[in-house]
Amino acid sequence: MPTVLLAIAIPLGWLYLNLPHGEAAHEIRAALPWALLVALSTGGALCAAALVWLVRRLLQRPIARLQATMVRIAHCPSRLRIEVPDGDEFGDLARGMETMSATLSDQIDARISAEGSLERIKDLYAVLGGVNRAIVRLREREQLFAELCRIALEHCRFSLVWIGMPDETGWFRPVAVAGPAAGLLDEIRVSNDPTRVEGRGTMGRAWRGGWAVENSMLLAPAMAPWHEPVSRYGIGAVASFVLREEGRPLACLCLYAGEEGFFRSDLVELLRDLAEDMSFALDAMHRADQRDRAEAALREAEERWHFALEGSGDGVWDYDVPAGRIIASARCLELLGYSRGQLSEHYEDWEALMHPEDLLSSREAVRQHLAGETERFVHEHRLRAADGRWLWFRITGKIMRRDAGGEPTRMLGTLHDITASREAQERVAWLGQRDALTGLPNRALLGERLDVALAHAAGSGGRIALMFLDLDRFKTLNDTLGHAIGDALLREVAARLLACVRSEDTVSRRGGDEFVVLLAQAGSAEYAEQIASRILQRLAEPYLCAGRTVYTSASIGIALYPDDAGDAEALLRCADAAMYAAKGRGRNAYQPYNRGLSERAERRNAVERALRAALDAGSFELHFQPQAWLDGRGVVRAEALLRDRGGLLAGLSPAEFIPVAEECGLIEPLGEWVLAEACRQARAWADSGLPLLPIAINLSPVQFRRGDIAERVAQALAKVGLGGEWLEIEMTESLVMRDIDSTAHTLHQLKALGVRLAIDDFGTSYSSLSSLRHLPLDRLKIDRSFVRALPGAAADAGLVQAIVDMARALGLQTVAEGVETREQHDFLRAIGCNQYQGYWLAPPCDATAFARWLDRPAKITHLVVPGGSR
Repeated sequence: MPTVLLAIAIPLGWLYLNLPHGEAAHEIRAALPWALLVALSTGGALCAAALVWLVRRLLQRPIARLQATMVRIAHCPSRLRIEVPDGDEFGDLARGMETMSATLSDQIDARISAEGSLERIKDLYAVLGGVNRAIVRLREREQLFAELCRIALEHCRFSLVWIGMPDETGWFRPVAVAGPAAGLLDEIRVSNDPTRVEGRGTMGRAWRGGWAVENSMLLAPAMAPWHEPVSRYGIGAVASFVLREEGRPLACLCLYAGEEGFFRSDLVELLRDLAEDMSFALDAMHRADQRDRAEAALREAEERWHFALEGSGDGVWDYDVPAGRIIASARCLELLGYSRGQLSEHYEDWEALMHPEDLLSSREAVRQHLAGETERFVHEHRLRAADGRWLWFRITGKIMRRDAGGEPTRMLGTLHDITASREAQERVAWLGQRDALTGLPNRALLGERLDVALAHAAGSGGRIALMFLDLDRFKTLNDTLGHAIGDALLREVAARLLACVRSEDTVSRRGGDEFVVLLAQAGSAEYAEQIASRILQRLAEPYLCAGRTVYTSASIGIALYPDDAGDAEALLRCADAAMYAAKGRGRNAYQPYNRGLSERAERRNAVERALRAALDAGSFELHFQPQAWLDGRGVVRAEALLRDRGGLLAGLSPAEFIPVAEECGLIEPLGEWVLAEACRQARAWADSGLPLLPIAINLSPVQFRRGDIAERVAQALAKVGLGGEWLEIEMTESLVMRDIDSTAHTLHQLKALGVRLAIDDFGTSYSSLSSLRHLPLDRLKIDRSFVRALPGAAADAGLVQAIVDMARALGLQTVAEGVETREQHDFLRAIGCNQYQGYWLAPPCDATAFARWLDRPAKITHLVVPGGSR
């Protein structure tokens, strides 16, 4: 026990002994050293063991912790905090192990990130490769878009890949879509318009700048319109790239990834390359599509052209330019009269058919077109037909294909036969200088020859003569016998004129019955007059036209250069004035020019100018002269006479200006106006309360020849609401006798309207009594030239008596014109003439004065209206 206590006490550093007294204490004291030794040994051992246990406990715990940390670092390097007290070696070791763990963790994270990026790049390269293979394989843009989306989704971890194209309002519409988040497109709208919030996202920015990326889509303010839907689909990043065609934005490629920060810079560069490859492919597709479309359009156009041209009768040819080979259609050969196999396909053989005069110009035209200097090849030339004739063709062609270097390889064209039109052109050119009826030179060719003759005469000091020739009374003959005989007469006159002059002289027809003869070397005035006399003699001989014998004569005016005029225009005026002087001498004569003739010619021209001016100014008016019964029963009608209130024709009687109007073509509008105004005036008198009085008007041959005079008269009467019985039409004797069958038909049409019909100036021409008997006439007007000498001139008196008797036998009334004395009046009444007109009754006056005259009962007792006695 003491030993044990000692063993325990000694290590504790204290010992307390309470020894009993006596022997026992002595024994204890004797044994105490050994006990102490044993106790010390045992205590030391116990202390050593305790110390070992304590040291072991103090070292084992941090080492265990460090060992566990090492295991964790080995299995999963990360940033760790080791719970070891600081300040000793174990703390330093723990801090080092923490640093090592963080470094290893960063390195491993970097390696994992690098491996992930490498994997993505590898995937994108796979996409690039797949897309490039698709580009080579596919020919349709829509197919390429769909394949791009499919390949991108297959190789990369995208949530959605789509391609959008903007409509006309700027909103993108999907044209290709792939990915599990495809439903997102039903919930969002994207635009390329920067003024819209939907146009400020990646697609809108890419459209304007080429590409755009948002790696934290839910945090980007610009992506706010799409935050809610994309969050539901778990999308964290988006990238957009524009796809171009011919340099212009066409569509946008948009890629969505679930991971934020997905689109690293290296990935973006690869995606931009992908967009450029796609743009290049779109350019190629566009060009190929354009080429295909152009070729298809060309084929279609060629087919239509072939069809149309073959159907139109033109021949079609196809020229293989490099081979120098021409393939001609069957129609080409047919136009030339050749059969298949008679002509080779060599270009030189076709050139051999060309007229030598056309060869060089044709070659030049072909060269210019092949060189691109002309849009189309067009040339007209002659080709030798199978029967040896030279035929005219219009050859047209166009380059249809060129090689890569721009050299022409194919030309397509037509062969059109223009022989008939060329002949017609030559005919037209001939007619441009010739009179169509007679074949004589016309005014244009005469002018050219006259200029040449004047220049030659001026240089040589010679003399030329110009004759202006007009057939006498040709208009009357033409109206009476018809145009066919008139034309035949003009042709015969032309032939006789040519026979009267030399080959170097010129005979020209100016129109109508006017001819001009140019004596290029007159020599003297006497020579010109000899030729004129020969012409008159030759033209006076009888003509046989259409089985009828016809007679005519001519009036000729002669002017000399340089005696009478110094230039062509003045020379023509002088000859014209001389011709009118010859007519004034009684016709069938020639008249050399003298200075006084110009004044008369100028007067005629002045009358024509005055006529035109009065017609344009509307200054014409009608005056009226009454016709009354010789037995005193009163006025029966009024004759309308044309006057000019504007004074332009002052001092001129109708006998002077009416022939001029007929010559210059103004008689027809004047006659139309007279008809309308006469009907209007009759209606006006009736509306004012005056008795309705029939009005007689004169009808010109020009109006009558139009063939629709009855229709025009009916229209004029209907316009004012008058019946035909209130109008009487007077016609000349020659007009009535012209083409009696046609005249009778027209007169019966007029008679059917109720219109009265009279022959004016009866006795100055000739009439067939048997023809008059069958015409629906009412009156014959005895010409004033027979009344003027009554009653003293026995011959005139007898002639007037004969006319009255003949009219009575035919059942016609007679009206004597120009009655100016009581003796004339009484004589006419005594021989049975029915009515009269003249100053003895009343002079012509305007409508107002005529109405006042009718109201004078002392002068006229009463009126007789249509429906009364004939």
